[in-house]
Order: sequence, then C-alpha cells, then structure tokens
Amino acid sequence: MKKIKIFLGLFFTAGLLWAQASSPEGSLKGWTNDQLKAEVYRLRREIQDLRVRVGYTDTLDIKNKSSIKVPKDAWKVEDFENPSPTSGIGNWSVEYDHNNMGTAVTPAPYDRLGNGSPASPGFCAGIKGHLGPSEAPWTWAFLQTDLSNQGKLVDLNVYKEIWFAVKGDGKYYITTLRRDIVKDYCDFQADFIAPDQWTLVKIPLSHFQQPSWGKQYPRTFPDVKNMAFSPELHESDFDLKVDDIVFVK
Repeated sequence: MKKIKIFLGLFFTAGLLWAQASSPEGSLKGWTNDQLKAEVYRLRREIQDLRVRVGYTDTLDIKNKSSIKVPKDAWKVEDFENPSPTSGIGNWSVEYDHNNMGTAVTPAPYDRLGNGSPASPGFCAGIKGHLGPSEAPWTWAFLQTDLSNQGKLVDLNVYKEIWFAVKGDGKYYITTLRRDIVKDYCDFQADFIAPDQWTLVKIPLSHFQQPSWGKQYPRTFPDVKNMAFSPELHESDFDLKVDDIVFVK
C-alpha cells in the first residue's frame, strides 16, 4: 500500500511539472541555471515530504535524553562522547576532492564538535563548507568511518533500520553504506533532510538504493566496509551535524 501511495504522489508531482512546463506561464524557457537548480531543489523537498508522509523516512524531534528509546539489541555505533570510537568501528575522517573546483570543508582533518544532540549533548561530528559543481573531474565531501577497526567486513543483514540524529541547514544530505562487492563507487545510498533543530532520522535498510549509472547488486548488506554522510546539493554551501548513530533490529 505504501509503494502505491509513493507512486501516486510522485506521479501527481510529475503531472504538475509537466503542466507547468507546457503552459506559457509556467515555461522553463529563459530560466537561469541558478533558477533551475533552485526549482530542482524545491521539487526534491516535495518528494522528500511525500516520503515522510507515507513512512518512507521517519523523523522525531529530539527534546531531551529520553526522546530516543533505543532497543536493547541495537548496535550503538557512535555518540561521539569519547575522543576515540567505542563500539569497534574505525576512526572518523573527513575526505573531500582536491580538484580546485570550489569544494571546501571544515573541520579538516576531522575533529569532534561540541553541542551534540540532547540525547548525548557533549559532542557530535559534522562537516561544513561548500560543494563544487557536479561535473568532471567531480566534486565530493564525506564524513566517514570504517565499521570495523580491524578492517573486517560487517554483516548488517541482521538489522532493519539505521537511526541517527541530525542538525543542519534544511538541505538535502546522503547517508551511504559501502559494500565490498561494489567496485565502481555506485554505492547504496539514502537521502534525508537536516533541519535546523536536532532531529532523529530513521531509515529502513530496504530503502537504500544504488544510483542507476553503475553496476547493480541485490539490496542486501552482508559485506559493508564503510558508512558515510555527505552533502547532496552541488554548487552550494552545506552545514551538517550528526550524532547518536544506531543500527536497529
């Protein structure tokens, strides 16, 4: 039923776009690149809102430490309260392109940030800066970690969802699960919005998808080596904070 609702919502949105582009008043002719990018961003926000309404992505405002009820059998990956990871994961890092295309990131190298989510208010992680254009030789910026400090692959098939707290600038971001079998960077991803107040985001692993341009693999996660958070909107500033990352069965 949810898939039907998502399809109808996206179909309705596409119909509106077609009508707008077909009418003299709504024609996109003559729009500047900045105007077109702003329109794409607005439409993506509408699609994200549809996903939230039908349960594709679940969110919860974080008011205090009791806001998040984590199941006992969950894997608490990171709350950033300690200088070093405590759950067996690798060290966090900030990575970005050095192609002189405008990408700039802080803090680089990685460092914890103060004022974490109300659930663990001491510290969090984050990246802030500017992402260059989406064109060759390509621009990117990641806050990332290996899921094992021993370089081992992790089987996430025993988990159903990933939860994490975010705070940001209201823009689109991506969380990525990198499987060892994927060799062309066409990794499994899910997008989310980072509001200006600390918010818990819940994403089922079944909603992670690969981009269409690369080799496709089954949506299973027996060999995950790395997870990452990154800005989605190119030629734009970004400001994202992340905290309280949990995999839930």
